[in-house]
Amino acid sequence: MSSVACDTQGITQPVTTTCSPSLFGVSIHKCVFEELRMDPTTAFLSGPGSIVDTPSSTASNNCTGEMVDDLWNFQVGGDVRDCDTAIDINDTTILFSNSVSGTAGISTAKITRERSLQIDFSCDFEKLIRVSTANPARTSLYEINVDLGGELAEFDIGMALYKDSSFTEFVPSDAVLYVPNPLFVGVTMLEAHQNLVIQLEHCWATPTDDPDSEPSYHFINDYCGDEIEMSTYHTLTMFQNGQSNFAAFSLASFTFAIDQTSDVFFHCDVRVCDSSTGTCEPDCSENSRRRRSTGSSTEGISQLTIGPVSFNNNPYSW
Repeated sequence: MSSVACDTQGITQPVTTTCSPSLFGVSIHKCVFEELRMDPTTAFLSGPGSIVDTPSSTASNNCTGEMVDDLWNFQVGGDVRDCDTAIDINDTTILFSNSVSGTAGISTAKITRERSLQIDFSCDFEKLIRVSTANPARTSLYEINVDLGGELAEFDIGMALYKDSSFTEFVPSDAVLYVPNPLFVGVTMLEAHQNLVIQLEHCWATPTDDPDSEPSYHFINDYCGDEIEMSTYHTLTMFQNGQSNFAAFSLASFTFAIDQTSDVFFHCDVRVCDSSTGTCEPDCSENSRRRRSTGSSTEGISQLTIGPVSFNNNPYSW
C-alpha cells in the first residue's frame, strides 16, 4: 500500500495483521485514513471481499475500529466467526479471512469524488488431527468398526476439548473453565479411508457420565445445531460436520446447578459416512432443517463421551 501521508510520517508498514486463534484482526495506521480523507469511524469489518454493506455487530464485537496510539484496530475477539469472518478448513489448516472497508466523498449523476478503502487480510493455522491419550488433556479415544462393503475396517475416533478455534492445543485435564466462555470440541477419525467422513448426529450434556441421566441439555439434533443457540443467543458455532475426518463445534459454557462449581459431561452420537455415495454434509438451512444427509452412513452409531469438565460461574471467588 502506497500513501504519501504515510511516507511523509515515515510509516513503512501502515497495515499489520494480528493472528491469534482468540484475537484476529488488522491494525491500520491513521495515515491511511488521512490520505483518503476518510473518517475512520465509518470503516468496518465487512467479510472477505467486503461481502456486507453494514457492520454485523454482536454482543462481543462491534466490528468497527478502535484507536490505540496512532493505530486503528479492527479486531474480532472470542468467536472469530463474528463480523462475517470466513473460516475455511481443510485436512491440514484452518484459514480465517476478512476485510476492512469504507468509503468517503460524494457522487452525483455525472461525477464522483468517492474514495474507497478495502484491505483484505487472513491468517492460517495448522490443524492438529491426531488425538493422543498420553497427553494430560481433556481427550477420549474410542475404537469403532466400519463396514466397507463387506470389508470390516477398524478406526480410532478421538473426542477432545481444545483451547480455542484453531483446534491445535488441548485443554489440560485439571483446568476449571469459566461460564460463559466458549468450549471448543473436536472429533477426529484417525487414519481413515479418504471417502469416510465424521458426522455428529446428536450432541448433549449431562451432569454425570451416564448419557441417559437427567437433567440433560441437547444442542445438536439430527446433524444440525440448535436454532436458538445458534441464531438467537449466538452461543453455538458448527465449524465442520460431515465434511472430513474432523468435526468440530464451539458452545458457550454453562452449569446445570446453582452451585458455583459444576462438572459437566458431553456426549455425541457419531456416524461414519461414505462420501463417495453422496453428500455427507447436512443441509441445515431454514427450509431444509432436520433433513438427514444423503450419503451412505455405516451401520450403527458410536457414542462418545468426554468429561468431567469443571465449570465455575463466578471467576472472582476464591
